[in-house]
Amino acid sequence: MSEIELNLQGRPETIDLRALRDALKHLTSTVESVATDRDIDLPITDLRVGSAKATFAVEDEVQDSLVRGLVYVQKERRRPEGWTRQTLKSLMGLSDVPRRFGLDGVELGLHGSKWTLDQELESAIRAALDEVSLSLGGIRGRLCSYSALSGRQRTARIEIDGSAKSVEIKFDKSLTKDVAANIEMEVEAWGLISRDVDSDVIVKLDLYGLKVLDDQGALLDNPDALVGLARGASLGGLSSEEWVRELRSE
Repeated sequence: MSEIELNLQGRPETIDLRALRDALKHLTSTVESVATDRDIDLPITDLRVGSAKATFAVEDEVQDSLVRGLVYVQKERRRPEGWTRQTLKSLMGLSDVPRRFGLDGVELGLHGSKWTLDQELESAIRAALDEVSLSLGGIRGRLCSYSALSGRQRTARIEIDGSAKSVEIKFDKSLTKDVAANIEMEVEAWGLISRDVDSDVIVKLDLYGLKVLDDQGALLDNPDALVGLARGASLGGLSSEEWVRELRSE
């Protein structure tokens, strides 16, 4: 067994009890997320309420996974092997405790090393959470909303056919009129699809073009009929027609 130390940094008289509560909750979730194949015990070996410091024992392999993962995510900004999205989310929750409760910071002691959850590490964890797999493709559904305020990212959403879920669509200025003209229409949208690396669920589409579907939801026969396809988009050297034909042949 080895020990993990949690230290909330700040003057003892300014540290709210709820900060310690929330920090312990997020740290417990972090530890449990890297030990998903078994139940674990977390016996407290030291607790100092006055200085908001807590120490508890974990299996060596759990702490090894945390140390290796922190080194990896800090360097590569990707999710480490053996970690889940819950590991990353729990660490983000832990790093947010000082902001919520006005503390100086939060520090973890692992294998004798101190890890401060500072902005640099938090940025790396956030980048790992945003990691997606990319592919060219298309989705169908109802174009249900859009936002194209000046100076802001232009976005829309498509409600997927046969599902209550919707997907965020991002597009450039040249496609604004096309998107706005087809709100509440059933469309087929094409572009660069981002999928969650765990679930393979589509989380975003960078729009290259779209077309309105007929009542039967007929597939596009003429690639030239796509609205705004590949305006300024990179299609790996293919023409719009070649890209559509290659996509349809997969």
